[in-house]
Amino acid sequence: MTRLKTTIWAAMVAFAWGGVCCGATIEMVTVGDPGNAADTEVMYDGSTGYGRVDYVYRIGKYEVTNGQYREFLNAKAALGDPYALYNWGDMPGTEMDRVFSGITQTGSGTPEDPFVYTPKDDDPAWDTKPVNFVSWFDCLRFVNWLQNGQGDGDTESGTYTILNGGPNAGEVLLPTPAERASWTTPHYVLPTEDEWYKAAYYKGGSLDAGYWDYATQSDEPPDNNVPEQDTGNSANYFDYDPDDYGYAIGAPYYCTDGGAYALSEGPYGTFDQNGNLSEFLERFDGVAVRLRGGHLGGGTQYMPPTIYTPLGPAIESSASGFRVGNVPEPGTLSLLALGLTWLTLRCWLRQR
Repeated sequence: MTRLKTTIWAAMVAFAWGGVCCGATIEMVTVGDPGNAADTEVMYDGSTGYGRVDYVYRIGKYEVTNGQYREFLNAKAALGDPYALYNWGDMPGTEMDRVFSGITQTGSGTPEDPFVYTPKDDDPAWDTKPVNFVSWFDCLRFVNWLQNGQGDGDTESGTYTILNGGPNAGEVLLPTPAERASWTTPHYVLPTEDEWYKAAYYKGGSLDAGYWDYATQSDEPPDNNVPEQDTGNSANYFDYDPDDYGYAIGAPYYCTDGGAYALSEGPYGTFDQNGNLSEFLERFDGVAVRLRGGHLGGGTQYMPPTIYTPLGPAIESSASGFRVGNVPEPGTLSLLALGLTWLTLRCWLRQR
């Protein structure tokens, strides 16, 4: 009975704080300072005013990993994979099972022989590396799956509504700013550009604290030392300097584990918002989506807040990944509901 009580309590705590007790567990950090001033930095396209967010929210401490995405695939892409959540390349083998990637698909996708997704080369180290070769549509469907409780949760509705959805096509209904502001229960999300930008660059501590130039709490470009030589301003990227030319870690993984650069966290406690993989944002202008943060194959020029990368929403790349968020942050009402639920369960358990 004690074990049962502990299990129930852990499950409720995980639910109340925007995580889950099993499956794809997402660790998040809180981004406070609601109503902060926007950045005055001018983007390369001439736009400005990014980073203001008027509510407290949460964002993934790390990028979504191969292991978390495998949970998704095994739950939703075992029979035929109708939405092409697992990316097949046009060369022998598959993109998600190639040089920079870490997920292998076996089976035929039939009820008798369903697809099964395992770490590449049966090497569990791949599970802690960020997933790549995902499209923007894949990211939205992963978010919906989280929002709908994982397992057999729906991928086409939830936080996002995907209409007429083929694998990488269809009309997507994104929540408006007013809808986001009206949410009273936490929703899993793909971060907006402002949410991502604030978590990466805002100095925090007041409403006019200013912004860093890099997501490692620095105004100087990070180095690409190996994680064991983390200087507190390090990231995983390709250094084009002739004196230090090359990847940070190279083969076979190229990507580092989330938090490998333990001294180089962002202002709110995130990792790898610079380097590792460029990250999809919720923003979509009808033609292209945006990614930010730089990646393992690019230099530091992709990391500052003045730079974003436009990309077609169906494109899947070795340089592209994502992290998820939770809006709004669970507050006192959620905790009150948690307490009432626990009291009810406690009474039930005493009668057992």
